[in-house]
Amino acid sequence: MGAASNTSVQDYDPYFAAKNYMLIGNKDQALVWLNKAAEAHSQILFIKSEPYWDSIRSDPRYADLMGKFNPAGDQQKCTGSTP
Repeated sequence: MGAASNTSVQDYDPYFAAKNYMLIGNKDQALVWLNKAAEAHSQILFIKSEPYWDSIRSDPRYADLMGKFNPAGDQQKCTGSTP
């Protein structure tokens, strides 16, 4: 077996896994992986501007996740909302 067989789920950034699920239209799994990204303190610098997330921005689960990424309640960085 090649080196690829040694790859585990831990080798992947959960944020990029979430993006891949969005690309194939699986919103539920994308939200699961976004939750994992929040738990892993993954970098989400461009979540506000990336079109991947447009179709789930109105989902209450997305809003809950944005609170995890910004525990201080700074929603503007992730959702683009203004105070």
